[in-house]
This record gives sequence, structure tokens and C-alpha cells, in this order.
Amino acid sequence: MILLASFLFFNYVLKDNLGGAENILTKNEHNDASNDRSGLAMENLRIYTEYPFGLIFYGKNWGDVIYRDYVFSSGITSHNAYLMFFTYLGPFAGIGLLLAIYYKPIQLFLGAVRFIRKKENALMICLCFSFIGICLNALSHNPWLLSADGPTVFLYFSILQLHHIQTRAVAEDAVLNPYIYA
Repeated sequence: MILLASFLFFNYVLKDNLGGAENILTKNEHNDASNDRSGLAMENLRIYTEYPFGLIFYGKNWGDVIYRDYVFSSGITSHNAYLMFFTYLGPFAGIGLLLAIYYKPIQLFLGAVRFIRKKENALMICLCFSFIGICLNALSHNPWLLSADGPTVFLYFSILQLHHIQTRAVAEDAVLNPYIYA
């Protein structure tokens, strides 16, 4: 049964998706300038140096500033969500907003890691590590929390909701059993 399931999975799912032109390895082999991520990031950094306070403060958008480059004139982004975010908002507003957004999940993660051996922290730790993995993925792709694209929004609010449920359960338990928490 496992062999049959594996054969069917390969034929109907993997076969068409392994050797396609959209594979990152084949993009590197073709050495196409439009698929070069370092070139995309360099274009983004060039824009950042010309507009250091962020495109928003200069009244510009991405299409206004890439018209000069023959490779990236089609509106391709840098494939780095954080770099794009800093290019649009600048370093001060960008870092402040990122800290405001990520403060609570980081605080909850550190609290859960501090008591990692407790069974009631298992789901929180899993959600937090998944969230960290997705956030690190945004370093090389554009889907991330603020674009509401992908699982980051789900994980973000799952962490906050689980914390709300856990704190409410502790509060209700303290009301029902006041001698334990005295």
C-alpha cells in the first residue's frame, strides 16, 4: 500500500513539479539577470540610498524609482519583505513599526522557552517556532505578516489567541480555587 501510494504521489504530484523552469536551481543555471536575487537586493539598496528616509516620505512608490534600470523596470521587488518594508518606510518608522508588531510574540516566545518543560507550553512553543521560521522565510521571499499573504497572519493571531486562552484559564482557575493561588 505504501509503495502504491508513493508511486501515485510521485506520478500525480511530484513529477510535474520537480523539473520545471520555476525551480530555483534551474533559475541559477540559466543565469538570468531578472532572477538574480542578489541583483534584486542591490537594486533595492540603491533605491534606499537615494531615498534614505523611505519612499513614503518623498511621495514616491516603487514604480517611480525603478524606471532607470533595464532589468528591473517591470516592477520586480527585491524578494526580501523586510528590505522592501525599510525602503518604503525608512529606518526609523520601519524599525519602530516592526518592534511594535513583533514585541508581543517575542515576549510570549521568551516566556514559553523559559518554562519549556511545562506541558501547557508545548503548543505555544510550536506556534512560536513556526512563526519564527515563516518570518525568516520573509528574508528571501515577499509573503510575510504585513502583506497578509501566507500563514504568518494565521500564526501571529494563533499565538495571541492561545495566550489569551491560557491567561483566561489561569484567571478562572484562580477564582474557582482561591486557596491555591493565595
